[in-house]
Amino acid sequence: MSASRSRGFTLIELLVVVLILAFLTTTLSLTLERFDRQAFNETVKQLSIWLVDLRSRASQFNQAYAVDVRPDSLFVVYWDGGEWVPRQQIRPFLLDGEAAFKLQNSSLKNRTHPVLFVDSTGKVIASEKLILFQGDEILEVATNGSIE
Repeated sequence: MSASRSRGFTLIELLVVVLILAFLTTTLSLTLERFDRQAFNETVKQLSIWLVDLRSRASQFNQAYAVDVRPDSLFVVYWDGGEWVPRQQIRPFLLDGEAAFKLQNSSLKNRTHPVLFVDSTGKVIASEKLILFQGDEILEVATNGSIE
């Protein structure tokens, strides 16, 4: 009578499988991190183009602008009889994905005044530090009195 024995996996076989899974996980996480960094860099590039356009428009038309900051967007606004109203002629800057704006010292919620101003010469003035962030990536967009 022969006894049939079921044979399981050896320790070496299990270790090989664990090592392969660890390698694949590391590769995937590095790829995703690189993708996130590229997306953030593209957002920074688009924000830079938007701000340069706004600065050149201010200089060209000799007109000052105020910029209302929300967590996911920037809107050019003007003062109209007691309230800030979005300026329809200038497209807003809208963030995609997980990127967001925040202020260093206060909340963006329930704010009643703009944070950024562009004078008629194109100089950007910030009433406090404006930060763009996504995950671990951070960019100080504007600090008190200047743009980065």
